[in-house]
Amino acid sequence: LTERFELFVNCHEVCNAYTELNDPVVQRERFKDQLKDVAAGDDEAMQVDETFCKALEYGLPPTGGWGLGVDRMAMLLSDSQNIKEVLLFPAMKPEETGPVPAKAAADLTPWESHKRAMTAASKEGEEKGKEIAGLAKLGGMKFFCTQIETAEGDLELLEHAMKAMNLKENPGDKEKKEESTDIGKMIFSAGEDCLSIVTYVPKDQVEEVDAMEWTSEVLRTLEVPVEFMQGVPKPFYATAIVPKDMSAKRLPVKMKDVAHQSAMKYLIDKGVHRA
Repeated sequence: LTERFELFVNCHEVCNAYTELNDPVVQRERFKDQLKDVAAGDDEAMQVDETFCKALEYGLPPTGGWGLGVDRMAMLLSDSQNIKEVLLFPAMKPEETGPVPAKAAADLTPWESHKRAMTAASKEGEEKGKEIAGLAKLGGMKFFCTQIETAEGDLELLEHAMKAMNLKENPGDKEKKEESTDIGKMIFSAGEDCLSIVTYVPKDQVEEVDAMEWTSEVLRTLEVPVEFMQGVPKPFYATAIVPKDMSAKRLPVKMKDVAHQSAMKYLIDKGVHRA
């Protein structure tokens, strides 16, 4: 919807009028502008909808129109001031039974609470994976950094988000989805007590970027030892937990932004990402 106006006659609203943007070239450019906002961290920006753009190419002429409903016409003819007075089928007021209270977080068992957190992190990971795939499709990038808010600094939840990002498409799915499996990623999550980092690099790209080296460089920028890497880091996968340290002024939220900038600088210096 690009334009909209309402027609009033003698203080009565007669109709709603509108035009729609049906130029596929202009619409695709607007989607690309949205992807720039995604890259800048705007979670509400839209992805490229190629199906919609293709539909505009084949199916929709320039569209505009106006609408005048029977109820509004009846309001005008009867000189009523409120359309509710002339509605042929007014909405029935539902019985006031009161809202069904959601189960409070405090009432959840530890298992239920953990399951809810896992679901939220996986969902955010899947959504971020689609955004990254859309950016890669347009810009040809092979590496990306982003943040997962719902993990709240929990490394296990952050790893589940990474798994959701790398989840391959099911051949049985009717709707094709974008995949980011072939894109190297470093994701961050800041909690109350620590900053967690998960790094993934496709095995056929480790000669360009080594996950251990990439993670080590971020830890060096944060001025913490590489021993903060967890488990057995590999060239294609590494994780790290950086605990909060008030005496060293290491706050998870601040470290997250510094780590993100450091990770992007590493990619630019390696020549695998444009500045």
